[in-house]
Amino acid sequence: MSAIVINEADNVATAVKQLTSGSPVRVMVGSREEKVTLRDDVPFLHKFALKDIAKGEAVTKYGQPIGEATSRLKKASMFTLIICGVDAA
Repeated sequence: MSAIVINEADNVATAVKQLTSGSPVRVMVGSREEKVTLRDDVPFLHKFALKDIAKGEAVTKYGQPIGEATSRLKKASMFTLIICGVDAA
């Protein structure tokens, strides 16, 4: 496996090795397998979107919102920490 998802509610996956744009990636999301073809290079321990994420939508990891998308993010695109509205609770 080249990427992990911590919780079934997550909308991002984390690369566990360097991933290359155009590469097919399989990720287990709970008991189902998601297949995506990456739009970007994704460095080790960086995240990519498992679905389209709209501007203002919550970005979810660990089953919890970790921030809010400041722009639209397409499925299989690398996600950087350009987020706002982090919930500190």
